[in-house]
Amino acid sequence: MAPEPYGFTVRHIPFGQFDAAREFFARHGDRVLAVVIEPVQGDAGIIVPPVGYLREVARLCTDSGALLVADEVLTFAKTGQFFGMADENGPIPTDVSVVGKSLGMGVLSTSMVIARRNLTVRATGAISTSDLRPLTCAVIRAGLEHIQAEGMLEKSRALGEHVAKRLDEELVTVFPELYTESRGSGVMHGVELTQRVADRLGEFRETMIRSGVFVEFMGGAGRRSGGLRYVFPTMRVAPPIISTLADADAIVERLAAGSRSFLEVSA
Repeated sequence: MAPEPYGFTVRHIPFGQFDAAREFFARHGDRVLAVVIEPVQGDAGIIVPPVGYLREVARLCTDSGALLVADEVLTFAKTGQFFGMADENGPIPTDVSVVGKSLGMGVLSTSMVIARRNLTVRATGAISTSDLRPLTCAVIRAGLEHIQAEGMLEKSRALGEHVAKRLDEELVTVFPELYTESRGSGVMHGVELTQRVADRLGEFRETMIRSGVFVEFMGGAGRRSGGLRYVFPTMRVAPPIISTLADADAIVERLAAGSRSFLEVSA
């Protein structure tokens, strides 16, 4: 937001709540400089916004003259298309998008800032650690061309639907003592833990590793404003888009085996 006596102000509003966003812009829209948003909240626990929410936020930004900055570091090429800022009506316009992680194609670590042409850098230019390095550019270009040529994004949609179905049927439904719900978009999924597991996260992780699958936990949003429920740590399940259905089945089977082992040990 525009400067107050002691500098710029950062405000957080409940993610996914239409009324909260509209009310905030109605009260402060003339002072909002930019909005930073994740198409799917990652560290908060793979939180997927309701249909239409991202486009509404984009509209509010446009109407108020604020810049819309999309943090696509986690979502790039993971939601069934290159960018998570999209819905059934097509791409959702942003002013700045930040991508990374998958952009390195598993070969190197890199990131990229994509911005509207009229948002130029300062006259003296800009400096970044991996700016225009030949190897980095070659890897990104080759990877993107391969994804396009092999139709991998289209295939990942079917893979994501398959993963979502199996996670719900073979983890959440079978082990209600361990899991609250599964949610996600494309191949980017999260299975939220119950408090019972959250209190013994280290032991749970070790059991999963011994069952043949390395798991990563997103911290979870915890206590949220706007009357939203508490979110416990969430197990991220996001297979690479080169995965086959057999690969996905193996992942879920090992997660199920680890879940059974954890219940036996903690009984």
